[in-house]
Amino acid sequence: MLSEYLEACGLERDAIIKPPIGRSFTLQRFLGVIEDRGTGQNIIDKIEEHGLKEDKKAVELYIAGVATRLMIEKAM
Repeated sequence: MLSEYLEACGLERDAIIKPPIGRSFTLQRFLGVIEDRGTGQNIIDKIEEHGLKEDKKAVELYIAGVATRLMIEKAM
């Protein structure tokens, strides 16, 4: 569900996401992690809440932020 939503936002599964810290990753890898956690709907809700859907770059930055938070949580 999240992958289809992000594709509708203009992101492709092989898009490279560059978070402010850490290594770059593909959207496909991110989707795998999110699907395992079951938090895809939360991400969709936040993108809608902030009105980011029409701005591909804003969606990429939001995804990078979520990934950064996940990396920090994993490190702790």
